[in-house]
Amino acid sequence: MDILNDTRKDIFIIYELMVGIMKTSQLLKKIEDKIPLELALDNDTVGFMGSEEILDKDIKKVLVLMDYIPQEQLNKLKNENLIKYDDFDLVILHHPPLFLENQINKLTRDISAKNSYHPPVYVIHSNWDILKGGACDALADILGVNINQVLDPQTGIGRIGKLKNGSVYLDDFVEDVLHNLSLNQLRMVNTENTLINNVAVVSGFGLNPSLIKMAHDKGADLYLSGDLTHPGAMLAKNLGISLIDASHHATELPGLYRLGELISQIGLDVQVFDSKIPWKTCYL
Repeated sequence: MDILNDTRKDIFIIYELMVGIMKTSQLLKKIEDKIPLELALDNDTVGFMGSEEILDKDIKKVLVLMDYIPQEQLNKLKNENLIKYDDFDLVILHHPPLFLENQINKLTRDISAKNSYHPPVYVIHSNWDILKGGACDALADILGVNINQVLDPQTGIGRIGKLKNGSVYLDDFVEDVLHNLSLNQLRMVNTENTLINNVAVVSGFGLNPSLIKMAHDKGADLYLSGDLTHPGAMLAKNLGISLIDASHHATELPGLYRLGELISQIGLDVQVFDSKIPWKTCYL
């Protein structure tokens, strides 16, 4: 009888692997083996949102998103591949949800409610930015940068390297950036068409004065990231380092797709949804 039960268990396990099914807890363990939570920056929100009861539920289909957007807002997006949260068993976010506290509490209650329509949420943020092979490396790879050092060794954020095909003029590099990141505009500081070879990159939030100075001090000809501010721009202008603000969203998108690939390799059906840059640029 025990042999029969063991055989049935083995057959069921094989079936689960074939159709891509696993428990929520099993998937999260596999993810955390590859992307440890302890890599995250202090005070960063990463990990599972929901009740422990959900951890025993089966997962077949996973949605990977940059940001959490309420379903009613998703329905307004002009996107032919409109998604519905209740089509998925787990939502993986790169950014922690940005709401008022009562809205976050409501989201947590919706996720945790018995017979909830809302799939559980799991956040992979700065631990993915820092991880070797993660978001910063994905950005460097798509821009043709051979990495030779970490920009900020203390945190693990950012990468510096030389262009794989050798030095290029800034104008040509800008054309490559626009093409490879699927953009039609950039913000730049120090736009003289000089030769570029040493390039620093940070996926997302990197154009702050501290990291700009660090990139300059480490010999970068150009520093590309997102979220440029007035103080950062003035510092770069005075230091003489070229900056490209390719937007927070676009510089993290290569890493988002790489994250989707990593999770799909675990054996589940994964969809990555690009909700696009969350603003419009107006012209006179």
